[in-house]
Amino acid sequence: MDSENAVHTGYFNDGIRRIDIVLVLVDDGDPKTDEIKTTYFLNILKVGLEVEVENGVMKSHAQYIFVKVHAPDSVLQLYGDVFNIRKHFKATTWSLLMPATCT
Repeated sequence: MDSENAVHTGYFNDGIRRIDIVLVLVDDGDPKTDEIKTTYFLNILKVGLEVEVENGVMKSHAQYIFVKVHAPDSVLQLYGDVFNIRKHFKATTWSLLMPATCT
């Protein structure tokens, strides 16, 4: 999947990993907030979440940074176990509902 079409699909540019949440940040250039953002994203990466960062494409979005976040199934399973949360769908049911994501 080319990156031009991937922008509107709900997937990372690789076309495989789904976007679970998008964080939108203002690039204000303040060193204090930059340090907070850096710490926040390092912690996101430490727990196993995957991110893809893009700058705003439209002129009105030039000051924004869009951070796509993906939670791999292994991370969801780990934290589901930690917090005693269970999936509502069996793997086979999920593959029937969303076959493209289960390959």
